[in-house]
Amino acid sequence: MKQAVKRLVLIVSGKGGVGKTTFARLLVDTYHTRKIQASLFDADGQVGGLARTYQDLGVLFYDLRQERERDTLLNSIDTDKAVILHDLPGGSRFEISKIIDTGDGRSVEGFLTALTENHVRLTLVHLLDHEIESAQSVGQYLETFGTDLVDHVAVLNLRESRDLRNDFPYWYGHEVSGNAVTVKRESASSLRAVWKSPCPVSTRPPAPRSTP
Repeated sequence: MKQAVKRLVLIVSGKGGVGKTTFARLLVDTYHTRKIQASLFDADGQVGGLARTYQDLGVLFYDLRQERERDTLLNSIDTDKAVILHDLPGGSRFEISKIIDTGDGRSVEGFLTALTENHVRLTLVHLLDHEIESAQSVGQYLETFGTDLVDHVAVLNLRESRDLRNDFPYWYGHEVSGNAVTVKRESASSLRAVWKSPCPVSTRPPAPRSTP
């Protein structure tokens, strides 16, 4: 009998303040409403917002930046739950690369191999705001993790947005003329995942079209 594949969901961004924890809370609510059995982790230590809000649902907390606690991420896949959700702090790409691999932020081959051998599929949920650093973060994660063993979902935080296309020029692609930044209209259709799509199980958006 073929073993069921579990889903490891990591909420990530190389930039802080983009809404990772807010979106993680939406996912927790979605899992709870749909009665999806999920293991929940807050990797920002005791100060993490997910652990403070959902302690009654059994959210466990650890600090991914601490060497003695970092293995919690990989060890969490040893569960009978179908989904394992981690709300990660900003800049976690380097910390993940330290669990098994070189720690340079560019190699996670050992980490991905361990997931595959344990029948776990990884989903990276990238949170973006309108600033260039969050769009660049998606490209960095794509380069490090690839797409063969990983599903990538981009979530645009519309909290301060009035015009989706114009407010995310570094995601849609842009042109610079003097001090003005304008969106390339022909690239605006490339977006597939937005804030209103909270379930990251199977959506795979295209790579971002950003210009440093």
